[in-house]
Amino acid sequence: MLRNVVIEKQGHLFVKNDQLMIRQNGSEVRVGSFEDIGWILLEHPQLTMTQAVMARAASKNTVVIFCGDQYFPISIATPTEGNYLQGERLRWQLESSIPRKKSLWKQLVQLKIENQARLLDLIGSDSESVMYLKTKVRSGDPDNVEAQAARRYWTLLFGFQFKRDRIGMVPNPWLNYGYAILRSCVVRMLTASGLHPGHGVHHANKYNSFALADDVMEPLRPWVDRIAWSLFHEQSFRSTEMNTYLKKELLEVLQHDVQQGTYIRPMAQAVQQLAYEIAMYLGNKIDKISPLKIISLETERETWDVHEME
Repeated sequence: MLRNVVIEKQGHLFVKNDQLMIRQNGSEVRVGSFEDIGWILLEHPQLTMTQAVMARAASKNTVVIFCGDQYFPISIATPTEGNYLQGERLRWQLESSIPRKKSLWKQLVQLKIENQARLLDLIGSDSESVMYLKTKVRSGDPDNVEAQAARRYWTLLFGFQFKRDRIGMVPNPWLNYGYAILRSCVVRMLTASGLHPGHGVHHANKYNSFALADDVMEPLRPWVDRIAWSLFHEQSFRSTEMNTYLKKELLEVLQHDVQQGTYIRPMAQAVQQLAYEIAMYLGNKIDKISPLKIISLETERETWDVHEME
C-alpha cells in the first residue's frame, strides 16, 4: 500500500540517498522512500523544496499536491510519462470513436447514480426515486439524467435547504476538499495507465486540464459524500474552516473500501484498476468496465502520515 504524506508546517524538502527528507528548525528528518509514497500534500505557504524532489517524485509517479488558502488543494503536479505503453494508449484515447466515448459516459453515469442510491440506502433514506433514474440513462446521457438524479440525491442526503455549491456553506467545503483529493488520485492512476487526464469523454471545457479525470471520478464521488454526511451529523463540526481532524477524515477516502466486480479493494487500488480498464475500453480491448459499489459505512482506516515537528 502506497503511503500518503501531508506536510503541515514550515520546512525545506530535499532528497538524500533516494529518500525524501525535511529540514525543520535545524533538524533533518526522513519522511520516506519515494518508492513507497503515492501522494505528497503540501499545506504550509512557507514550505520550500529542491528541484530534485519534484524530479524524483515524477520518476516514481508520485503526485505532489499544493494547497492554497484554507489548506484547499489548488494544484497537482504529475509526471508527463507514466507508462511504457503510453504512446499506444494515447492513440487509443485520441482515436476512440464518439459512440464508444458516449457509451463509456453512460456507464460512468449509471455507476454514479447507483452509488448515490446505495449511499442513501446505507443511511436509511429513500433511494428508489434515485435508483429508478439509472434505467433512464441513454448513451451520452443526452437527457442529463445525471443532473436530475443529483437534485433528488442532495435533498435526500442533506435536506431541502442544502444546495451543492463550490462556495456554499457546510458541508460544501468538505465535499470540495474530498473531491480534490479524489481527483488527484484519479489523475495519478490515469497517467500511470498511459492515458492523458486532460482529454475527456464527456467533460470538455477548454480551461479544464483534467477533463478525463473529472469523467472518471464521477462514480467515486459518493465515497466523499459519505464522509461529509458523517461529519455533518457530528454536531460540533459546522465550521467552514478546515481543521486537522476534518482533513484527516476526508483524506482517508483513498483507503475506504470499494467493491469492484468480485473484489473488495481500497479506493486507491480500485481507481488504479478502473484507469486500466478505461484504457482497455478506449482501445476496444474490453466491452464494459467493472462495476464499482459502496458496500458499507464501516471501513478499515489507513491514516495519512501527517508530518509535523515543533
